[in-house]
Amino acid sequence: MDKERYLKKLDDLQQLLNELDTVLPETYREYQKVQTKRSCERIAQLLIEVVIDICSMIVRDNNLGLPGSDEEIFNKLEKERIFPHSLLAKIRGMKKFRNVLVHWCADVDDKLVFNTLRKNHQDFKDVGKAVVKYVGR
Repeated sequence: MDKERYLKKLDDLQQLLNELDTVLPETYREYQKVQTKRSCERIAQLLIEVVIDICSMIVRDNNLGLPGSDEEIFNKLEKERIFPHSLLAKIRGMKKFRNVLVHWCADVDDKLVFNTLRKNHQDFKDVGKAVVKYVGR
């Protein structure tokens, strides 16, 4: 395992969280500005992609086989008990949320996106803590 790669990804995660803290407003009214919405959406997408990258690195470093999809990555991590089930459920939710953002359609509920970002901010920190624990093994 190349701990430096994990530390780099953890640093990316923290920098993106800091950026999100900078642009994510306290109120939905402030969030409704187009630049604010798009900035928050893009940062959220990048955060989730970093989480998925980390999961993929762990699968590769543990020689768990070549996954054909992100869901297979999560299944392999769950089977090997590398992350708790509850954390993997959050990561699966992140992936679904990312898909909504990436495959953007006109009927995306901005209020739902705002509330999700405000409410689930801690989930990214939980992933970071789990990765630190994993790297420390």
